Amino acid sequence: MKDVGEVVPSPVCLKCDVCCRYPEETTVYVPYFLREETASLAGDLPSIGRSRDNKPLPVSCSDGYACRFFDPACNGCRIYDARPFDCRIYPFMVTYDRDLKSIVLVLDTKCPYLADKADSVEVRSYIDRLVDVLESPDMVEKLNSDKNFFNDFQEDSIVLRRLEKLSERICFSSLGLAKISLKDKGLFDGQFSGMDTMLSAFSFVSVYIWSGVLNILHAEMDGALLVFAGNDGDYFLFLPPVGAGAREKAVGAAFEMLSHMNRKDFAPKIENVPEDYDKNAEFLRLERSCQEYVYDRGEIVGMKGVRFKDKRNLVNYFMENCRARLAFRELEERYVAGSLELYREWAEAKLGRDGDNYSRIMIEDSYFAQKLALLNLRSLGLQGRVVVTEEGVVKGCTVGFPLNKEVFVVLFETTDPGIKGLPQYMFREFLRGVPDHKYVNVLGDYGLKNLKKTKDSYHPVMKPSVFTAFRGKNVL
Repeated sequence: MKDVGEVVPSPVCLKCDVCCRYPEETTVYVPYFLREETASLAGDLPSIGRSRDNKPLPVSCSDGYACRFFDPACNGCRIYDARPFDCRIYPFMVTYDRDLKSIVLVLDTKCPYLADKADSVEVRSYIDRLVDVLESPDMVEKLNSDKNFFNDFQEDSIVLRRLEKLSERICFSSLGLAKISLKDKGLFDGQFSGMDTMLSAFSFVSVYIWSGVLNILHAEMDGALLVFAGNDGDYFLFLPPVGAGAREKAVGAAFEMLSHMNRKDFAPKIENVPEDYDKNAEFLRLERSCQEYVYDRGEIVGMKGVRFKDKRNLVNYFMENCRARLAFRELEERYVAGSLELYREWAEAKLGRDGDNYSRIMIEDSYFAQKLALLNLRSLGLQGRVVVTEEGVVKGCTVGFPLNKEVFVVLFETTDPGIKGLPQYMFREFLRGVPDHKYVNVLGDYGLKNLKKTKDSYHPVMKPSVFTAFRGKNVL
């Protein structure tokens, strides 16, 4: 990668007490490592998702947090010669613009050195060089493969340049699409409100948490919400058009946009389509892709009768043999890092037993979805619980949210596989805390036989089907 040099002298940085330290663990200012930059740091980054978990969580430092590569003893960087591009260009950052429809180069005003030098000849010359590098064909392709390099716009930054080539490659700026952000929760919730559905995908949470894996963009068209997702010429509609707009017109417009976004050999499609979505329409052909598992919440909490005998016995075993040394608590920020570490440990063990490529992809993608959910727990309106030891080590973590007045969705549950009865106990206790909901959706089985067996063992009362839609005559 071309070296753009430095605009802030190193001696100045070594005296500064701003960089590399953060007041919160969930800060957006943690440095991002491009894929080619992670290779030499494999020993310092998590094993699950190592090649893609390019934004490692900060660590505790004094009264706050710091980059895990920061050395407070010398106020310097332990990997300075191998520091990522993200750090090399700071206090300049590459972010989405305020409207999330384009990519811009900004100056972070928290840097005290450039507070009165932003208009100097030296700084303007550096900006020109940096823009040339960022808009070069090689860099555009690199950053297209590392879309999480771009943070949302930060209000204490100054926009310097709109980056046209990156804006078109990442945002499809000519189509008027906007990148999904937490600010869109109200828009999505408004479109989904009043929908009579059991399917988990019709919620802002279920869309947003996958934005760490997929590039998710959206637009409103004639009253309909269009949500696009994908990477590198493989874009699709994450959901069928939602809202008051004419569906056929919205689908036609969306497919036309997909033809611009995709390779010519990638057929436009819509995922997460319910069975009753314009079932008799001539313009869509539906193919069943999976099913979700819905339980009666009261049955899971009660665990009565012969059907739940094995589950009840496991809960009783846990209560008699393990409960005394573990605490069931609300999921707070202090448990986020431990919850992610628990998932990585579970994943390592799982892949060690049956590490086929499909399982690895599913497990790694789920890691990034969980990470995004945990880091934005309150903003997303999620409910979470953990089981921890006296020392605060997380042994179980579960998170969910209300889909509507009737249905509560359990997004994920991870437990230490060495603690007998913990999964059954945690599932039951978590659902006791959501008494206003009759049903519980625990998502699908993703084609994994063991997961299907586990979800069937809780005796679902419904298995709503999920379809993929293509242009053409419906054959249902």
